[in-house]
Amino acid sequence: MSLKQRLILLSSFFFLSQGVASAQNAPLHIVTSIKPLQSLVSAITNGTNPDMTLLIDGAGSPHNYTLKPSQADGLQKADVVFWIGHNFEVFLNKPLHALEKEDVAVAMDQIVAKEEHGHEEHHEDAHHDHDHEDEHDAHADEHHDHEDGDEEEGHHHEGGDPHLWLDPALSIKMSHVIADALAKIDPAHKTTYQENSTKLIQKLTALDAKIQKQLSPVKNVPFVTFHDAYDRFSDHFGINMVASITISPEKAPSAKRLKHIRDVIAKNKVRCVFGEPQFKPKLVQVVIEGTGAQAGTLDPLGMKPKAGQEHYFQMMNNIASALETCLSSSAQGQ
Repeated sequence: MSLKQRLILLSSFFFLSQGVASAQNAPLHIVTSIKPLQSLVSAITNGTNPDMTLLIDGAGSPHNYTLKPSQADGLQKADVVFWIGHNFEVFLNKPLHALEKEDVAVAMDQIVAKEEHGHEEHHEDAHHDHDHEDEHDAHADEHHDHEDGDEEEGHHHEGGDPHLWLDPALSIKMSHVIADALAKIDPAHKTTYQENSTKLIQKLTALDAKIQKQLSPVKNVPFVTFHDAYDRFSDHFGINMVASITISPEKAPSAKRLKHIRDVIAKNKVRCVFGEPQFKPKLVQVVIEGTGAQAGTLDPLGMKPKAGQEHYFQMMNNIASALETCLSSSAQGQ
C-alpha cells in the first residue's frame, strides 16, 4: 500500500470516527404530547440536555388538536414519543402508526392497562362491602350512571378514564416507565435517569400527602365538573364528584343531559360546578342558573403554568386549591 493510499485510509477512518462520536453525543430527540407528561419527562431528563418537543401547549386540547406540519416532521426524527394513548390523543394514532422507526412511541395507558384491570375488579368487590356515607352513595349512583338512558351521552372512556396523571399514584408508576424507556435508548445516562426518577417520586409522594390533607375537610361536599376527566382524581383523593356536564367535551350535551344535570344539582344540593379554561363557560352558567350553585374552574391540563419540571406540581396544586376554595365556602354557607 502506497503512502498516498495509507493517508486516504487514515483520513477516512478519522472522519468516520468523528461522525460516530458526534452521533453518540447528539441529544435525544424527545416528543411529549401534553404538558403534565412533559413535566415528568423534564424532571427525569434533568442534566442530560435532550432536544424536547411539546405538541400541545397553550389553550390546545387533545380532544380536537391537529398536528402542524413541523410537528409531524418532528415525530419522524424522534428517538422516543411519550403519550397517554390512542383513546386520548386520537390525533396521534395515524402519525405514530406511520413512523419509520419501530418502538418509538411509549403509551402510558397500555402500560398500566393490566394492573388497572385487576385494580378495578378488586375495587368493585370492595365497593359493595364498604359502608359509604349518603353523599358517596349519591356519587356512585349519579357518576356511574351518567345518562339515565340518554344514548347521546351514554358512553364511557374505553379502557377507563385516560387522565392518568391526575392520580399521583399513577404518575409515580408513569415515572418508572419513563425512566426505564429512556435508559433503554440512552444507557449512557441510565444512572441519571434512575436518580432523577427517585427524586421525582419523592416529590410526588409529598404532593399526594399534601393534597390528601388539604381536601380532607371538604371530601363529602358534592360538586359537578365540566367533563368526565376527574374520575381518577376524585377516586384517589376520596372526594364527592357526583356528575359531569358532558362525557366528551368536543360534543355538545343534549337538552335532556342538561336537564339531568340540573336535577342532580338540586337533588344533591350541589354548591360548586367547575368549568375548564379550554372551553367556553356558557354550559356551566346554563346548569347553575337559579340553583344557587357557584361556578369554579379546574384545569386538568395545566394551561396557564409554564411547561417544565414544576408544571405538574403547580397544576395539581391549582386543582386542589380551586376545589378547596369553592367547596369550603359552599360548606360554610349550607
